[in-house]
Amino acid sequence: MKNFFIFVVIILALLSIDHPTIKEPRDKLFEQITGKLSDSTKLQKESLAKDVRIEIIDTIRLREKERIHIEETTTSDDKVIAWHKRYCDQRDLNPFFYGDKLRQVCQIMATRIKRK
Repeated sequence: MKNFFIFVVIILALLSIDHPTIKEPRDKLFEQITGKLSDSTKLQKESLAKDVRIEIIDTIRLREKERIHIEETTTSDDKVIAWHKRYCDQRDLNPFFYGDKLRQVCQIMATRIKRK
């Protein structure tokens, strides 16, 4: 019991001391842990966006600017739905996609949104 108490005191001391030799590695460790946790929750929450992005990139031959636009558009499920509504349902002009590519992107998004 005494060893456990000493261990807890040492851990609490390491967490509360603001000396640069302790603070910098502690902050890096916290950043890594929170980064991994937030990445894992994004993957679960944003599955529609991830699936749409993967299918579009795999099935349609994209130029660099088009690929970047798709990656920015598919960062969240809400952005995918808003993009589909604006450019596919309302037929607004898209600066990156038109014609057959736009039709293919809209078709991929529509099938994925219906599954959700």
